[in-house]
Amino acid sequence: MNRIKVNNGMAAAIILMSMFAGWQTLLLAIVIMLVLCETDDKFKGIAIRVVAFMAGITLVGYAWDIIYQGIQLAFSGLNTLISTLNYYLDSPISIIKLNQYLIDPVTGILKFLDSGVTYLLMLAKFGFVVATLSGKAVKENFIIKKINEYVSKVVSYVNNVEANTQTARTEQQNVSE
Repeated sequence: MNRIKVNNGMAAAIILMSMFAGWQTLLLAIVIMLVLCETDDKFKGIAIRVVAFMAGITLVGYAWDIIYQGIQLAFSGLNTLISTLNYYLDSPISIIKLNQYLIDPVTGILKFLDSGVTYLLMLAKFGFVVATLSGKAVKENFIIKKINEYVSKVVSYVNNVEANTQTARTEQQNVSE
């Protein structure tokens, strides 16, 4: 099968921009280019970096969602518990004061933090694309550090899978000879 000759810079730009369209588009673009197009090792390196970065940013986002949803679940459970107690007790616990003095302020702070984290993740994605296009390193901050921890884990996983595959091939060749 003949492969289509593409400009590797254009192919890299396409996968960088497909990051903003989501995982499905990103992976589809990479698979199509790797299967149907002639690409060099530099393109493959960029593809690995982009996928690793998206995995890192997704993991940080999921970690934040776990924290946010856990706190929301705790308050919802507390509300349900107090409502159930009020149903069976003669002197009900004042849920209005609990909401007014505890749950509402904490929920407001959580919503603000959620907006802030969402904004920082968008900013990190934008910064990654700009840094990759300009060939510079991404400016380090606390959110980028956390994302880079996950990026390192993804890249090391990819490298370990590749090394294990090559070792298995070598062992198969030795056995068959």
